[in-house]
Amino acid sequence: MNAFARLLSIAVLCAASFTCNAAPPLLKAILPKPVLPGVPKDAPCQDDVVSKLCLMETIIWLRGMPLTAMWHQQDYQQLDRLLLASCAEDTRLPDGQPEILVFSRTFVRQLYTWKDWSGVGTTLRAWRSKSPDSPAQALLEALYWQAYAWHGRGGGCRQRAARSLGIVPRKDGEGSRKAGGRQGGGGQLPFVA
Repeated sequence: MNAFARLLSIAVLCAASFTCNAAPPLLKAILPKPVLPGVPKDAPCQDDVVSKLCLMETIIWLRGMPLTAMWHQQDYQQLDRLLLASCAEDTRLPDGQPEILVFSRTFVRQLYTWKDWSGVGTTLRAWRSKSPDSPAQALLEALYWQAYAWHGRGGGCRQRAARSLGIVPRKDGEGSRKAGGRQGGGGQLPFVA
């Protein structure tokens, strides 16, 4: 019985190796890889291999660098072209996630870094007036409004929840409810569509 189980497991492993070897290779990446002057070819993340020295977030950040440069150079046609190409083909990151993820993560990170809500809003409005059917502009504007809404809500989740319930933190770490409940703060939107 023991020999039969071993023989059966060997057969299953052989069948699995045939099916794994027959799988089509992953398609090449659409997004351009950044050229980093002074970085040796054998440095972590240069070969797109996820490791302890090269996290997936670092690879996404590196792949997003050319997108950020295109934004600053106002090369919107190239951003549109890359976005459409990454939607049309099944391109993947090294860990198997869709490569289009680089667009959203890159620009959301940039929006929180820049915190220039009115400047970015003005740029998006000008881009939309030049190219009203631009898919990249529509995606970036949606990301802009989402990031701006989260920015408007304030700090971490605990603080947001406490403020929305009208709880004021005390020095001893506990909270007390304000009389009158919630108080809203008015503010001007930086850019209205």
